[in-house]
Amino acid sequence: EKLGCSRVSSTCPVTCEVCVPDDESLLEPPSDETMGQCYSPSIDNGRVSNGNMMAAKEELSFTCNSGYTKSPGTATCLIQNILTNDANDARLEPACIETGSSTVEGNGETYTGTKSPTSTGGACMNWDQVVFEGELYAEANPEEYALGNHNMCRNPGGSQPVPFCISSEGGTAASIKYCFDFPGCSACTDGDDALGSCN
Repeated sequence: EKLGCSRVSSTCPVTCEVCVPDDESLLEPPSDETMGQCYSPSIDNGRVSNGNMMAAKEELSFTCNSGYTKSPGTATCLIQNILTNDANDARLEPACIETGSSTVEGNGETYTGTKSPTSTGGACMNWDQVVFEGELYAEANPEEYALGNHNMCRNPGGSQPVPFCISSEGGTAASIKYCFDFPGCSACTDGDDALGSCN
């Protein structure tokens, strides 16, 4: 059956030419989705409390080792080894995320704190979700930002002057936003940098 299609995707109308059905309800998953038992997953740096098999719609219960925190949201059994979550995206796997010092040293490459708003108070987005959903189209290598199922500020590889996150604050496209006002003083020259004074 052919879908009525009078427009292309609004996110890339010229290059993608992806058909968006006139009846957008066709894009929603069916409500009578097939469900069944799931194998309980193993979670690095954590311990699953469920038995070896989970019943359909059973919520995953796990704890994380010291120095780690649970990924946000809930995960429930859909079928076999597929868990679904609040975002209805099985790719966002439950995880134990490393957390530690909230001190930013140098450019914050080793920062593992739990800060998640930007320096201007904007909401940080889930690292994996923005990559999986293709929201970082302005970045040359968006897959480098798949840092896990969380939204905490990080500076992988020290690529930026301070820890950052991905945000669409102010109605802008998802992009890098800094989580701190200025880099640690060891990254400054003569007491100042482009983001402000270190003094």
